[in-house]
Amino acid sequence: MQLNILKRYDWILIATTVALVGLGFSFIYSASLSLAAQNQLLVTQGAAALLGFAGLILAMRVDYRMYRNWTRWLYVLAVLMLVAVLFLGQDVRGSHAWFDLGFFRFQPSEFAKAVLIIVLAKYFTDNRDELYRFKHLLVSFVYVMIPVGLILLEPDLGSALLLLAIWGGLVLTVGMKKWHLLVFVSAFVLASLVAWQFVLKDYQKERVSTFLTPIENCQTVAAYNVCQSYIAIGSGGSTGRGFGQGTQSQLNFLPEKHTDFIFAVIAEELGFVGVTFTLGLIGTLLFRTFYISQHSRDNFGLFIALGVGILILAQAVVNIGSNLGVLPVTGVTLPLVSYGGSSLLSTLVLLGVVLSIHARRKKQQFV
Repeated sequence: MQLNILKRYDWILIATTVALVGLGFSFIYSASLSLAAQNQLLVTQGAAALLGFAGLILAMRVDYRMYRNWTRWLYVLAVLMLVAVLFLGQDVRGSHAWFDLGFFRFQPSEFAKAVLIIVLAKYFTDNRDELYRFKHLLVSFVYVMIPVGLILLEPDLGSALLLLAIWGGLVLTVGMKKWHLLVFVSAFVLASLVAWQFVLKDYQKERVSTFLTPIENCQTVAAYNVCQSYIAIGSGGSTGRGFGQGTQSQLNFLPEKHTDFIFAVIAEELGFVGVTFTLGLIGTLLFRTFYISQHSRDNFGLFIALGVGILILAQAVVNIGSNLGVLPVTGVTLPLVSYGGSSLLSTLVLLGVVLSIHARRKKQQFV
């Protein structure tokens, strides 16, 4: 019986997840060799990984259909936490996005991403036959915009954009009419203009306005990071400078090297080979997640797995795109790889839910 249970888990997804976390931990170690806080970074990330894998195991053992009964309370809790962090959160470089728990800094926006996927999955499942109606798209949009607005007040542009990406990716799969799409695109443009004028901070505006011409603006703070990333990636060549031997990272020319720009560290130290390996792991993770979504036993499982895949894809695209200078730097982590306990924990738990969906894809189920 135990052997049959083990066979029903997606071991390719599990192995890929472990490999990405291991890769991330290795390069957090490498990127922090020259930092005084290296031990603290490694201990914190290690603790988050252990807690995250415990959450993954628990989540894949729990029947994912139980979450349908919890969506209302999870959503209320997520919103309350986003409100609370604005007043009680730790101020880090002008952003109130974390609760300082002493041994761990918790980011409520990561919890909100996970909750939003489950809430939207339930809403789209309950209204599956009427999703062509504009009112359902509008209601789902309101569900998204409440946490988005609160996250923008922190301010955290990257997380807000990821929530919109989750919603946008899901509604495109349920059959949005063309005029509906036009309405929401117009609303997004209008909201962007309002956010630019009244919500975004000056440093965020600078990041957006300079990413198109970073070489010409390398002396500015916003473009300096991207210019150093260019140098790191370009100097990696085919096989890289060697693990722990990257000049841009080890000599501290590359800022945020263990978080926003860890992809550049991998490219510099392992070169094209390392980049290909990293992208291959992320691609495998995405393939298995989307595969599971298409083979789930119900629409609720389909939408959850699809939402998790969209979130991971959006994070990877935004992070790697910012390292390459084709997208603005918004503080989005490379999933499972970058330093960040809250991001790692939430991603691992979500993957545990996806594994639960895969294990229960057939009519027979187990407890």
